[in-house]
Amino acid sequence: MWKSILYHVSGIHAWPEDNEFKLFRACIHAPLSNEEQRKKGWLKGLTSHEALRKTVTDKWLLPDLPYRKFMHTGVSEVFHHMVLKYAPKRLEFNFAQMDARLKLAALDHNLNGGRTKAVAKKPRVGPSPRSETQYKLVFTKFTKQWALKTI
Repeated sequence: MWKSILYHVSGIHAWPEDNEFKLFRACIHAPLSNEEQRKKGWLKGLTSHEALRKTVTDKWLLPDLPYRKFMHTGVSEVFHHMVLKYAPKRLEFNFAQMDARLKLAALDHNLNGGRTKAVAKKPRVGPSPRSETQYKLVFTKFTKQWALKTI
């Protein structure tokens, strides 16, 4: 499937069975209309297609592909931020204290993980009245600038 991208970017969405791609013989997206085909900027005979071919068929990359899985890390980053809130690295804790603090961070994270964003108490007036997300002004030490943060 990974190598078949070379056909797709050239505007070819079904290819013969006697090629190197044994499992996939066509793109899995819906057929494109003539209008959609015409509007796309397909890579045909360009140096960028050759560069893509070198990357896709790289002999060092191909063996690693089965082990690469895409995953968002945002949730784990939020949890680790919560751990730092309860157990900052600047302080030292014994085992029992650290265990209790990590459990407290996990409880806090699980309790507040699915909350929706805070909205303003007064709805916006005008042609399309709706609630707006609340923000607060914070000063970040890293950038040394003021920034808006969602509540």
